[in-house]
Amino acid sequence: FNNSGGDGQSCSECAAGQFMDIVSSTDGSCKSCPDGFYANDTKMISCRLCPAGQVGLSDGDRTSLSNGCEVCGEGKFSPRPGRTSSDKCIDCPTGYYRGSNDTPTTECQVCLAGSHQDSSGQDSCKDCTPGKFIPENMSVLANCIGCPVGYHQSASNQPSCLECNNGEKSAEV
Repeated sequence: FNNSGGDGQSCSECAAGQFMDIVSSTDGSCKSCPDGFYANDTKMISCRLCPAGQVGLSDGDRTSLSNGCEVCGEGKFSPRPGRTSSDKCIDCPTGYYRGSNDTPTTECQVCLAGSHQDSSGQDSCKDCTPGKFIPENMSVLANCIGCPVGYHQSASNQPSCLECNNGEKSAEV
């Protein structure tokens, strides 16, 4: 509530998107929630942080979560709450991705064995082509590894190469 007349005789509610700063306000006025926050109710004495996985909207009215905060899009994430519009969502690094249906939006997913991602900010991983692989414990690599001499792989999206049979050899990749 704020002291609308400043005379201590009447009070009014702060609207959604605003709060009554009881700590630093000297005139009893309502203040708009800052970027990275929202107030979805009246009579609030503080604003709520945009949750992790979202960032504040620079031009939102901040009267609700959807009017004050925006979910990070494909290929992006936000690891902590209260990020402002100038912070922006962070691009997923190479070796990681985040698709539109991937949750949570607080982190990116590591590419699976046999796939890779050589660019940041992507929504999917690329399959390793025949003759190349990425093992499960190294799936954050940006590029697939060529099968070593004496090994081969004719399929795509594989976590390993196969040893050549006796009397056979493979070409260097």
